[in-house]
Amino acid sequence: MTGGRAIRPRQSTTVQHPKNSSDEKLREQTMATTGFTLDALRRILREGAGADESVDLDGDILDVDFEALGYESLALLETGSRIEREYGITLDEDALATASTPRALIEAVNAQTGIAA
Repeated sequence: MTGGRAIRPRQSTTVQHPKNSSDEKLREQTMATTGFTLDALRRILREGAGADESVDLDGDILDVDFEALGYESLALLETGSRIEREYGITLDEDALATASTPRALIEAVNAQTGIAA
Protein backbone atom coordinates (compact mmCIF):
# COMPACT_ATOMS: atom_id res chain seq x y z
CA MET A 1 0.00 0.00 0.00
CA THR A 2 1.19 3.47 -0.80
CA GLY A 3 -0.45 6.41 0.96
CA GLY A 4 -3.44 4.27 1.90
CA ARG A 5 -3.98 2.94 -1.64
CA ALA A 6 -3.17 -0.53 -2.84
CA ILE A 7 -1.01 -0.74 -5.93
CA ARG A 8 -2.33 -3.17 -8.45
CA PRO A 9 -0.25 -4.55 -11.28
CA ARG A 10 -1.22 -3.41 -14.74
CA GLN A 11 -3.37 -5.74 -16.68
CA SER A 12 -2.04 -6.62 -20.06
CA THR A 13 -4.25 -5.76 -22.96
CA THR A 14 -4.45 -7.54 -26.24
CA VAL A 15 -4.77 -5.39 -29.30
CA GLN A 16 -7.14 -6.84 -31.82
CA HIS A 17 -6.35 -5.97 -35.39
CA PRO A 18 -9.27 -4.78 -37.47
CA LYS A 19 -10.64 -7.18 -40.04
CA ASN A 20 -9.12 -5.23 -42.91
CA SER A 21 -5.53 -5.14 -41.75
CA SER A 22 -2.87 -3.78 -44.09
CA ASP A 23 -1.93 -7.36 -45.12
CA GLU A 24 -5.53 -8.10 -46.09
CA LYS A 25 -5.83 -4.83 -47.99
CA LEU A 26 -2.63 -5.61 -49.88
CA ARG A 27 -3.95 -9.09 -50.78
CA GLU A 28 -7.22 -7.56 -51.98
CA GLN A 29 -5.37 -4.99 -54.11
CA THR A 30 -3.08 -7.66 -55.55
CA MET A 31 -6.03 -9.92 -56.31
CA ALA A 32 -7.81 -7.06 -58.06
CA THR A 33 -4.85 -6.25 -60.30
CA THR A 34 -3.04 -9.54 -60.92
CA GLY A 35 -5.49 -12.19 -59.85
CA PHE A 36 -4.81 -15.17 -57.65
CA THR A 37 -1.20 -16.24 -58.15
CA LEU A 38 0.97 -19.29 -57.62
CA ASP A 39 2.81 -17.45 -54.84
CA ALA A 40 -0.49 -16.81 -53.05
CA LEU A 41 -1.42 -20.49 -53.41
CA ARG A 42 1.98 -21.60 -52.07
CA ARG A 43 1.55 -19.36 -49.03
CA ILE A 44 -1.96 -20.65 -48.32
CA LEU A 45 -0.92 -24.28 -48.76
CA ARG A 46 1.94 -23.83 -46.29
CA GLU A 47 -0.19 -21.95 -43.77
CA GLY A 48 -3.12 -24.33 -43.94
CA ALA A 49 -1.67 -27.78 -44.33
CA GLY A 50 2.07 -27.32 -44.11
CA ALA A 51 4.45 -28.75 -46.66
CA ASP A 52 5.88 -32.22 -47.05
CA GLU A 53 9.63 -32.01 -46.53
CA SER A 54 10.22 -34.11 -49.64
CA VAL A 55 8.33 -31.63 -51.86
CA ASP A 56 9.77 -28.34 -53.05
CA LEU A 57 6.77 -26.01 -53.30
CA ASP A 58 9.08 -23.32 -54.64
CA GLY A 59 9.88 -25.46 -57.68
CA ASP A 60 7.92 -25.84 -60.92
CA ILE A 61 4.68 -27.22 -59.49
CA LEU A 62 2.00 -25.65 -61.69
CA ASP A 63 1.13 -28.91 -63.44
CA VAL A 64 1.98 -31.38 -60.66
CA ASP A 65 -1.00 -33.21 -59.14
CA PHE A 66 -1.83 -32.13 -55.61
CA GLU A 67 -1.56 -35.77 -54.51
CA ALA A 68 2.04 -35.89 -55.72
CA LEU A 69 2.67 -32.70 -53.73
CA GLY A 70 1.33 -34.43 -50.61
CA TYR A 71 -2.06 -32.68 -50.43
CA GLU A 72 -5.14 -34.89 -50.15
CA SER A 73 -8.77 -33.82 -50.49
CA LEU A 74 -9.14 -32.64 -46.88
CA ALA A 75 -6.11 -30.35 -47.22
CA LEU A 76 -7.56 -28.96 -50.45
CA LEU A 77 -10.90 -28.27 -48.77
CA GLU A 78 -9.01 -26.32 -46.10
CA THR A 79 -7.10 -24.50 -48.83
CA GLY A 80 -10.34 -23.61 -50.58
CA SER A 81 -11.85 -22.32 -47.34
CA ARG A 82 -8.80 -20.15 -46.69
CA ILE A 83 -8.95 -18.73 -50.22
CA GLU A 84 -12.64 -17.91 -49.78
CA ARG A 85 -12.07 -16.17 -46.43
CA GLU A 86 -9.01 -14.23 -47.50
CA TYR A 87 -10.32 -13.06 -50.84
CA GLY A 88 -14.02 -12.75 -50.04
CA ILE A 89 -15.18 -15.12 -52.77
CA THR A 90 -17.18 -18.32 -52.95
CA LEU A 91 -15.59 -21.12 -54.92
CA ASP A 92 -17.70 -23.48 -56.96
CA GLU A 93 -17.52 -26.89 -55.23
CA ASP A 94 -17.20 -28.75 -58.54
CA ALA A 95 -14.33 -26.53 -59.67
CA LEU A 96 -12.54 -27.08 -56.38
CA ALA A 97 -13.11 -30.84 -56.51
CA THR A 98 -11.84 -31.15 -60.08
CA ALA A 99 -8.82 -28.88 -59.68
CA SER A 100 -6.12 -31.54 -59.48
CA THR A 101 -3.14 -29.22 -60.03
CA PRO A 102 -2.11 -25.77 -58.81
CA ARG A 103 -2.70 -24.38 -62.31
CA ALA A 104 -6.28 -25.70 -62.36
CA LEU A 105 -7.01 -24.27 -58.90
CA ILE A 106 -5.53 -20.87 -59.78
CA GLU A 107 -7.62 -20.79 -62.96
CA ALA A 108 -10.76 -21.73 -60.99
CA VAL A 109 -10.17 -18.96 -58.45
CA ASN A 110 -9.48 -16.39 -61.15
CA ALA A 111 -12.54 -17.49 -63.13
CA GLN A 112 -14.64 -16.98 -60.01
CA THR A 113 -13.32 -13.44 -59.60
CA GLY A 114 -13.57 -12.63 -63.30
CA ILE A 115 -9.81 -12.18 -63.71
CA ALA A 116 -8.12 -14.08 -66.51
CA ALA A 117 -5.02 -15.93 -65.41
